[in-house]
Formats: sequence, structure tokens, C-alpha cells
Amino acid sequence: MPGMTKQTAIRLTAENLHLVQMACRIENISMNTLVNRSIEMYVKQLRQDPDFKIRARELLEAEVANFKNIL
Repeated sequence: MPGMTKQTAIRLTAENLHLVQMACRIENISMNTLVNRSIEMYVKQLRQDPDFKIRARELLEAEVANFKNIL
């Protein structure tokens, strides 16, 4: 659902909050922008990880099997 926004809350340690606030001030971006960019970068890295792809496929197959058992 690109473009859609949802509201959520995250818990940060005091140190991480300080680092995020400083990075946002230095880069002149909002915390929301920083969080979204960080997630996008993390997911991009995961998608290039062969082990992640294997774990994702296993999880998806297990979810499909569970769903079939419900029907």
C-alpha cells in the first residue's frame, strides 16, 4: 500500500531518541522521514540476504499450510 500512511508508536531508549533527534536536526528531516528511510534501507538489505529469503519462504509456506487447515 505505497503512499498510505498509518500511525504507530515506537519505544526508543533515551540514547537512541537523542541520536535520532540529533540526526534529524543535522539532516533537517523529520523523525518520520528518518524512520521510514531507515526501514526502507533495512528491508532492502534483507531482500539481498539469501538466508532471509529462505526463512521468509519457510514462514510463508507454513502460513499457507495453516490457512489451508482452517478451511
